[in-house]
Amino acid sequence: MPHAYSIDDLHSSFLPILRAALASLELPQTGIALDLASGAGNKLALLREALGEHMQLLALDIDQQALVLSKKAFPFEAVKHIVADAHTLPLDSTSMDTVFCIAAFGLFHDQRQVLAELRRILKPGAGLLLSLTEMRWCERIAWPSDLLNSLAAAYQPSTKSWQHSLPASVDISSDYAALLLHAGFSHIHIRALSLIHISEPTRRTPISYAVFCL
Repeated sequence: MPHAYSIDDLHSSFLPILRAALASLELPQTGIALDLASGAGNKLALLREALGEHMQLLALDIDQQALVLSKKAFPFEAVKHIVADAHTLPLDSTSMDTVFCIAAFGLFHDQRQVLAELRRILKPGAGLLLSLTEMRWCERIAWPSDLLNSLAAAYQPSTKSWQHSLPASVDISSDYAALLLHAGFSHIHIRALSLIHISEPTRRTPISYAVFCL
């Protein structure tokens, strides 16, 4: 039986992560931003709020029907809808002031090519924000409650600034870091979050990543 979930459902599950990431970043307020694999556009309002009214936002997707729905839902003059393939972007080099790719990176058949294209279109010093989810094996560590409280208190300040954030565990983020470094990105910040409560000693669990790099 076909499942009842759509691509929009996948995007919706990322909105809390996207909202928190946007709040912690210093985003440009003028220029051009790209929402790669924008889909039906259910995150465009959030991006426009974070970027401000003076930012041009490009909503790009290979699915023309999804962009038709997006344009109906968000007929903003500051949003331009483009039908294109992420592997061969019809955009000038060094033309983007920031790029977002939310709940889509795992759908690309050649991720290195997509990252190379994003590196090409970004201006020097401009940032890329990726958010993605996958299944990973992770181990649950039963910390003593007093130590756990101390760790939580120590970690909390780091979540307020990407410039001083604690990295994701190397064993679950090194592959993405390697892809980004190969594409020419630097200053890579990766945060890994478990999307469910882990109640068993060891289990496969959905892990969400928020990745910001320059």
